[in-house]
Amino acid sequence: MVTCRRMTGEERFDAFALFRTALARDEARLNSALALAIDRPDYGFVWVAADDAETLVAAAFVSYGISSAAGGLVARIDEIAVDPTILNVDEVRLKLILELGKFTTALEIAALELSVPIADEAMRAFAQRCGFRATAEERYTLLV
Repeated sequence: MVTCRRMTGEERFDAFALFRTALARDEARLNSALALAIDRPDYGFVWVAADDAETLVAAAFVSYGISSAAGGLVARIDEIAVDPTILNVDEVRLKLILELGKFTTALEIAALELSVPIADEAMRAFAQRCGFRATAEERYTLLV
């Protein structure tokens, strides 16, 4: 069974390993993002899924935003990393999102937004099966 929760400071290094393996991110930037999630919970957090042995099997960066389209606060899921060795990847992703939805309802979040890489057709199909709908906009990033 998988349980979901906010990442604790003690889980930061396990989350680092999971993101690095699943998403092949720059280690310095990944470390900075995880530190920010712990040090500045008012910006966002890392939502994790753990198995019965308390081993992290999935994690997602979640940040808060204000959206005129949603008419309030949104929780933006920017990246989802799932342990590639588990058999039920979509089931774990779904559990992660459903439990995040329950958690954010208590925070009066109006909507969940999910970033999907343009070339990732499998993730796009998964998002649509979960009820996410594509918007008529693209997001661009400028590192400052």
